[in-house]
Amino acid sequence: LTGDSSDNIPGVPGVGEKTAVKFLKEYETLDNLYAHIDDISGPKTRQNLIDAQPQVELNKKLVTIVRDLDLTYDSQQCHLQDYDQEAVIKLFNELEFRSLLKELPQTAFPTSDDNGQMGLFDAPVEETATAEAPVGNHYRCVQDQAALENVVAQLKRAKILSFDVETTGTDAIQAALVGLGVAWAPGEAAYIPVAHQDGDQLPWEVVRAAVAPFFADPQLPKVAHNGKYDLTICLRNGLAVNGPIHDTMTMAWLLDPASRALGLKDQAALELEWEMTEITELIGKGRKQVTIDQVEIAATGAYCGADVDATIQLFNILAPRLREAGMWDLYEEIELPLLPVLTDMELAGVKLDLDYLADMSTRLTDRLQELETELFAIVGHEFNLRSTQQLSQ
Repeated sequence: LTGDSSDNIPGVPGVGEKTAVKFLKEYETLDNLYAHIDDISGPKTRQNLIDAQPQVELNKKLVTIVRDLDLTYDSQQCHLQDYDQEAVIKLFNELEFRSLLKELPQTAFPTSDDNGQMGLFDAPVEETATAEAPVGNHYRCVQDQAALENVVAQLKRAKILSFDVETTGTDAIQAALVGLGVAWAPGEAAYIPVAHQDGDQLPWEVVRAAVAPFFADPQLPKVAHNGKYDLTICLRNGLAVNGPIHDTMTMAWLLDPASRALGLKDQAALELEWEMTEITELIGKGRKQVTIDQVEIAATGAYCGADVDATIQLFNILAPRLREAGMWDLYEEIELPLLPVLTDMELAGVKLDLDYLADMSTRLTDRLQELETELFAIVGHEFNLRSTQQLSQ
């Protein structure tokens, strides 16, 4: 009688829960109610019931739970089975279900949460490996001269140089350089801190002098993700970058222009099946957020090391794919040369004639005041032009 909005089942107009309960108490069944329809005292309610009778009978059928079906029941088929995590992760990455990826359990039988509350399908499980970015001895933090010389020795044998900067913000023109990450082969990376608030680290001038020959070498290809940002920071801090400067973000965009998952973490999840650390896990969120220079060097080193490692591995995947798609020439001849050009443009900025702009602002303000006066004269009184309600009146 009352319907069910959650199931899109309409009720009888004018019959709420109290009225329906009264009818049930008096007539007990729907059939008996309609058998005594002439006894309903309210003429409007009675007519509504008559008009809605076909719908009411359909409602009853819709909400009745069928309990007499002839089923072949096998209890073994009802046991919860584990799921193919690899297949689900691949599908979720293709569909860009980023938030759902983080909610995936390692098994279809999750254990209880920290407060001991068990879920419907909870069960003890054995630990399984996660697809995390590999970290360890291959990611090193360079905090003294000997470690820096070791990295320089590695770079001398490099066929490609992946680089990433850690800074105090996302504005490439304002952010301060905190550290530099480099990778020269998959799994081989180093983080060189230069401006953390705590911990041993070398001066930037020393670091720059050591790595400058490799960054300036036009024969050594470079690769970064969102390279314009990293390139801008390097140039602002006196580190020239020459040679082909590849950008895995641009590569990913060319291969899938409609994708919204072009960030490094998304691409690593999609192509490498890595679950990388989010920056907010290091610096926090909201009012408690800090800048990366306040984070421990070791934690930042693991984070940045994974970034440059992921970048070089993405390059090894995306570059052949661009060639297979027949897009390498487009990338190499059009997109690639734009990176340093756009960087130089942003660093140079746009020259503004401030005196002219100030004069134009004064003239526009005066003209707006004249127009307001004319409008008020036409209407016959003043009103707030910014109020849509007053304007419509």
